[in-house]
Parts: sequence; structure tokens; C-alpha cells
Amino acid sequence: QQKYGKCTAGFSKNTYYRFMQNPHIKWLRFTILLAERIVNGHLKDLTSDQRADCFVFDDSPYSRTGYKKTELVAKVFDHVSMTYKKGFRMMTMGWTDGSSFVPIASSLLSSKND
Repeated sequence: QQKYGKCTAGFSKNTYYRFMQNPHIKWLRFTILLAERIVNGHLKDLTSDQRADCFVFDDSPYSRTGYKKTELVAKVFDHVSMTYKKGFRMMTMGWTDGSSFVPIASSLLSSKND
């Protein structure tokens, strides 16, 4: 929006970048509270009580093609292609009701070993 001049916010893009780079913001807590508000405030009313909802945990590989300059990149096994690739494991937690999915938290996992 800032790029096309359609931004109506009362702050500049420098304020946005300083906010995103702030190390004191608890991003995991923020994403969990945001997901909770989306699910309980909007999605629960759209589904019936007979529909089962659950948490989903996914451990997917996150491959890095230009890995020579990437820190902590490790060899991970991809169970789909049955090969080893350089990259990370991406652990994701989400909520689903069978037709929609809301990501709650995610983290990149690595190893200190090559």
C-alpha cells in the first residue's frame, strides 16, 4: 500500500520497519493471540457444532538453495522425495475445522552438526 500511495495509516514506513525489527516484541505470543482471536471471534460462528476441530502439527522440510551463506543450515531428510536436502525443519502448529486452516505458531529447527 505504501508503494502505490494507497496507505492511509498515520505513520511512516520507517516506523513500520522499526516495529518489525524490534527485538523486544514477543512475536510468538502475538501470533498465538492473533490466531485465537481469529478462530474464536470469526471462524467458530461459521462452523457447526457437529464439525470436529483439532490442532495440527506439521514437520516439513524447508530447503535452502543458496545455503553457502546461510547460518545453521543442515542436512535434512525429505520423506516425500526420499532424499536429503540442505535446509531446515519447519515445525508448524495450526488449527483446522476440516475446511479451513489457521497457522498458530511456527519455528525453524536446525542442527549444529553439518
